[in-house]
Amino acid sequence: MKNIRKLFIVLLISLFVLTSCGKKEEKKPEEVVVEVPKEATGYFYEKVAGRGILNIANVKKDGSTDIVLDWGSSASETAHWEMLGKYNPKNSSFEYTDGKYAIRTYDASGKYTESVIYEDGSGSFEFKDNSIIWHNNKNDEGTNDTVFLTDQAREEVEAELVNPWIETTDLNVAIKNAGVEFESPSKDLLPSGVKLKTYISAPEVISALYETKDGEMMLRKSYYVSGKELAGDYNKYSKAWSSNIRGNEVYFEGDGELANLAYYEGEDGYYTISYNSGKEGKGLNEDQITNLIVGMEAKPTLK
Repeated sequence: MKNIRKLFIVLLISLFVLTSCGKKEEKKPEEVVVEVPKEATGYFYEKVAGRGILNIANVKKDGSTDIVLDWGSSASETAHWEMLGKYNPKNSSFEYTDGKYAIRTYDASGKYTESVIYEDGSGSFEFKDNSIIWHNNKNDEGTNDTVFLTDQAREEVEAELVNPWIETTDLNVAIKNAGVEFESPSKDLLPSGVKLKTYISAPEVISALYETKDGEMMLRKSYYVSGKELAGDYNKYSKAWSSNIRGNEVYFEGDGELANLAYYEGEDGYYTISYNSGKEGKGLNEDQITNLIVGMEAKPTLK
C-alpha cells in the first residue's frame, strides 16, 4: 500500500514537472519609443500679442507630454487649457482628445477660482518651421490655427529687433514701431472715467491701453491680423451680435446690450475694442463704441 501511495505521489510530481516545462514563456509586448524633437518642447509664445503662453513638458518614452496653455485676457482673468498630448512623428504633431478649457479669475492675493467650460477638447499642436500651430477642433473663440513661437524663434526675433514690444506715452513713437497708422480718440469721445495709460506696439500691431473704473480698455489696430486673434480676448460671452456703424459691420460680444468686445474691418485696417474683458454687464453701449470708432479713424501720419 505504501509503495502504491509513493508511486502515486511520484506520478503527480512528474506530471507537474511536465506541465510546467510545456508552458511557453509569454513575451511582453515591446515598448514603443517615440522620439520627440527637443525643439518641440518647452515654452512658446503666441505670435501676435505674446499674451498666450504655451508649455509642452514632461516627455515620456511613448511620446506623451503634458500641455498647458494660459492666455491672459485681463489683469484678473486668464483662459486656461490643459491636455495630455501624444507626439505623432508622421505629421510632427502632439495630438490630444482630453482637452480641458476653463476660465480662471484671480483675487487680489493671487488665488483663483476656476470655471470649467469643457473637458472633451480635441485637436493637435503641429511643430513646423520653429513654431507651434494649434489646430483646435473646438475653435474656442477663434483660437484655431493660432501660431506660437518657439524659444529659438523668439530669441531670433529679439536678436533682430532687440525688443519688438515697446511701451510709450508718445503716439508717434508707437506708430513708427508698429508701422501702422493710428489715431487716438480725443477725450470727449472716450467713455466717462476712462484714462489713457500707455501705447503698446510691435511690428504690425498698435494698441492704446486705458484705465477704467472696473478694469482696462484696449484699442488695437493691425493691417494683417483681425478679430479675436487681434484682441487677444477669448472669454466666453453669453451673447454675440452685430450692427452697421458708419458703413462698417461691427461684431459685438457681451450680455446682449453692453459689449465687452467689438471688432471690425475698416477701410484702412482691422480694429478691436476690448472693455473690462470677461466682466459682462460692465461693457460699452453702441453709442460709446460709435464714438471710439469715430475717434480711431486714422490720419496719414506715415510717409
